[in-house]
Order: sequence, then structure tokens, then C-alpha cells
Amino acid sequence: MKKKIIDAGLFVGLLVAIGLLAYSFVFFPKHTQPVSIKENAEKIKIGYLPVLVNLPLFVAIENKYFEKYNLEVEAIETQSPNNVIDGIISGNLDGAGVLAYPVLFTAEEKYPNEFKIFASGDETESEYVSAIITPKDSPIKKPEDLKGKKIGVYTGLVQVVFLKGIIAGMGMDPEKDIEIVQIEPRLQLQALESGQFDALSTVEPYQTIAKGQNLTKTIIENPRVKYIQNPFPSVATPVSSEFIKNNPKATRAYLLAIRDAIDFIKNHPEEAKAYLAKYTPINEEDAQKTNILKFNQFGEENKDDIQKNADWMFEQKLLDKKINILDMFGNMELLQQ
Repeated sequence: MKKKIIDAGLFVGLLVAIGLLAYSFVFFPKHTQPVSIKENAEKIKIGYLPVLVNLPLFVAIENKYFEKYNLEVEAIETQSPNNVIDGIISGNLDGAGVLAYPVLFTAEEKYPNEFKIFASGDETESEYVSAIITPKDSPIKKPEDLKGKKIGVYTGLVQVVFLKGIIAGMGMDPEKDIEIVQIEPRLQLQALESGQFDALSTVEPYQTIAKGQNLTKTIIENPRVKYIQNPFPSVATPVSSEFIKNNPKATRAYLLAIRDAIDFIKNHPEEAKAYLAKYTPINEEDAQKTNILKFNQFGEENKDDIQKNADWMFEQKLLDKKINILDMFGNMELLQQ
């Protein structure tokens, strides 16, 4: 019997192709949201998670602000903030809608100067998106009852860090007093309902979805502000430094569109919330019941608060070295050209 021998070059080529295909499913498992405009348009590829904090990106797409600045955006849903960072560092993504500061601090520590941050968002006593919830019939009735329990978070560093900070702020040991279970964002509520964990530390719109379905009760509202820092620096918009250098016009267009979107959210919050039904698992009715965090235009952020948050992460041994957050911010002149 004759054996078929595959040419070595072809074999390697096939492996590369299969690897790239696998990468696309691991890091970019969901649909994309392209914006088609002029043939000479600038282009940018952006990663996001299906959570409320990416509302400026959703608004900019739906209100055609990218078209306004002749920018073609490919917005790609991912399963984890870590996937977005990996995409930016590898060059498969040019930036993100937003990422949480713990992810950004950790990435800055590991990959210094590989990205810059711009528009941001904070949680305050009245504007917040986080909560810890349990099944409606759970025996857990107060924060102290979480001791010894399994608590779910969506996959990736950020929610794990936040949860550990909350538990520590409550006076418990996050390494000994709870067990953390990670789950893909869109599966959070199903996993809670099926008993994979006792409680869920989550963000909008998921607690509002659960409340609308009468599935859960809230054990702690706004836990990050209550137990970590008030106000709590939550997220910022990162863009690849290499992309900024090579594509200043596209970067400027992206940031201007996000600026317009934040203005729209501030002036028309109900209309902005309606877009959540397209990009997250919430329906239009429940979208109006969600909380929105405080979105800041680039330059409105409180850098002292952000530095305090980075220092807290270092003190909690979540960073190996102190981060100077001033090194992370982009150049304001980029928006003034």
C-alpha cells in the first residue's frame, strides 16, 4: 500500500492556517459590527465585552459617529478582557471600547508603553454598575453569609481582582474565606441558576436581567465603592501605541466619536440605554432599568484617584511593582489637531 506524503511546506501552511482559525474562535468568538463608509475611510479594529461599560462604543456605532469622522470600525465581541489585551499586544486589535483599570495596570506592568488610555468611567455612590447577587431562594441574606461560599465572576483577571478587593474590604480573607469560580460573561446567570456557585459578583446589565426575570436577590449593591474606594475608578479606553503612531488620523477619529457618544449618554441616557438590547443579552424594557456609571471625557478623569487605585493593587500584591499612571495616558493634543 502506498503512503500519501504531504509536502512539508504545505503541511506547515495548513498548521498556520488552522492555528489562525483557532485563534479567531478563542479570541473573537462572536459576531462583528462593521461600519461601511467611504472607500478612503480610515480603519480600526476594536474589541469589547457585552457589558454596559462599553455603552459609548455601542452608541457611537448606532448613532453613526464613526461615519461622521470617516472611520470604519470593526467591533469584535470577546469572552474576556484578557483576550482584548492579548489582541492589542499581538496586533490583532487596535484598541478597545473600554477595559477595567486592573487589566490596564497589569498590562502596563507586563507590556509597558504598548498602549495609551483616554476616555474613562467611574463608579460613585449614585452611579454604579456592580452588585453581588444570589438565587432568590438562597439562604444567604447578608454580606457576612458569603463566608465559605463559592462566588462566580466572569472570566478574566478584572472581576477576580475586584471580588478579592471587596472580600478583603469586608474583613474576610479572599484566599481562604471564599472560592472564586470563573464563567463566560453570557453564561453567568445560567450558571448561578444551575448551582455552579452560591453567589455572583457581576456588572450591568446582568443584575437587571436577573431582576427582570425574578431569579435573584441582591446581597450587596455598589460593592466596589462600599468596600474598595469611593469614587471607584472603573474603566478607560485603550488604544495601541503602535496604532496611534502609524494611524494618528484614525485614532483621532475614534476618540472624537467616543467623545460624541459620551455627550449623548449624558444628555440622552434613556435613548442610549436602548442600544444595550442589541449588544448585550438584555431586552429593551429591562435596559431602561439599568444603572449607568459616570462616564468621563478625556481630561475629566481624576488622576489622583486612579493612582490611588493602582497603589492599592500594589499593596494587595496584585502588581509586582508600582505603576505611575501618568505614563499610561495619551496625549491630549491628539484631539486638538
